[in-house]
Amino acid sequence: MKLHNYLYFKIYNNIIMVLSKTSKKKGSKSKKRGLIKKDPLDNFLSDIYGKLFR
Repeated sequence: MKLHNYLYFKIYNNIIMVLSKTSKKKGSKSKKRGLIKKDPLDNFLSDIYGKLFR
């Protein structure tokens, strides 16, 4: 249970950080990775998965 709570806490922190810094970082990140910007949610989920499972 504690591990799950910790992961949810980290994910919520990432949500807040991404929402506060959406336009500036996402443009540069998508250009660096060569991603097509379809959905901000897709980019956000890929960011979370990249941070959790590096």
